[in-house]
Amino acid sequence: MATVSALSLDNRQGQMDWLLEQICLAGQLTTPMYEDVKAKYKAVGELLAAPDSGIAVFQPEVFPVGSMSLGTTNRPLKGDEFDLDVVCHLRYGTDPTPMEVYESVYARIYSSGVYRPILERKARCLRLNYAGNFHLDIVPACPDVARAGTALKVPDQELVCWCPGDPKEYARRFFEACKRRRQIEAREALLSKSLEPLPSNVPSQFKYPLQRIVQLLKRGRDVYYQGDPDAPASIVLTTLAAELYQGDQSIGEGLGVVIGGIAAGIANCQGILPVWNPTNHEENFTAKWTSDRYEKFKELVAFFHRQLDRLARSNGLDGVGEPLSDLYGANYASKAIRAQMDEIQAARDQRTLRIARGSSALTTAPAGGVAIARNNFFGGAYEANQGIESS
Repeated sequence: MATVSALSLDNRQGQMDWLLEQICLAGQLTTPMYEDVKAKYKAVGELLAAPDSGIAVFQPEVFPVGSMSLGTTNRPLKGDEFDLDVVCHLRYGTDPTPMEVYESVYARIYSSGVYRPILERKARCLRLNYAGNFHLDIVPACPDVARAGTALKVPDQELVCWCPGDPKEYARRFFEACKRRRQIEAREALLSKSLEPLPSNVPSQFKYPLQRIVQLLKRGRDVYYQGDPDAPASIVLTTLAAELYQGDQSIGEGLGVVIGGIAAGIANCQGILPVWNPTNHEENFTAKWTSDRYEKFKELVAFFHRQLDRLARSNGLDGVGEPLSDLYGANYASKAIRAQMDEIQAARDQRTLRIARGSSALTTAPAGGVAIARNNFFGGAYEANQGIESS
């Protein structure tokens, strides 16, 4: 399916959505980055699931979780690291201790001379630090029999306890939220193909609006915080977006609804706004936030609200440049604006560019509007001031 043309939309919001989509396209993982991640994921998965592995008796199941499985991964900002989260699910026949599960997966990875030098213990995962800007977090887990279904228990080596989780159910609910209003068939067909062990690097224009809204929230967060460790985790932004999304097919309107919903939640909350795990209502993703961290989050939400309002009130490409740069960085903003300028120029050259009747929006729709003359090479206009209207 081809990218929706900005000029086929006869309103300011449609053209703004196209600019926001260009921000998402600019933030996609490059093909070499994605292929590198895919190769590393495959190699580690084969190590963990090998028949001669010490954990083979537990029938390990390896699958991606987090932003890669949800289709909301962004390219890292300014060379920062990005990661792939992977679960190694061990089907224990008995009731193991948290450290038995953690150490079993650790021992298997440590047995490899390839991974031993880059292996690092973390509280709830085992991290492989690859050269460059990528790391792979392997989360040991076993079935949570009490909660049944796809629920898992994850060991926390620092607290020596179990932490409940259900990443498959979280992903299922996220994609349910994506489909609150039915998309065109081509998008649904392509998206269904991405639900594989490691989803394909689906281009932004084939994603659901909610996926792109999450990408825009995360990119705006990264630009705003500039590496500050107090930045809200992606799981917080993703959970809030999925909860508040109303099914808008407009990216800009949907983003505004989510930001407005977060702002309303903050205004109506006495303390720190809780963000509950939809698959485990006893887990609050903001439970450990300090008041200072929460104040920074409130400032981020207010900043998003101001910039989106500026974008909504802006006229022409000149007006959108500053708020778009403030939200997503000058580099991404300039790429988005340049892409729209190129499309406008192409339509002008083909003599299909018009001003929609009753508005100042540009369009290539043949149904109506005032034609815009083509530029010539002498600084004037071709067929200037003819006022030609479509029939």
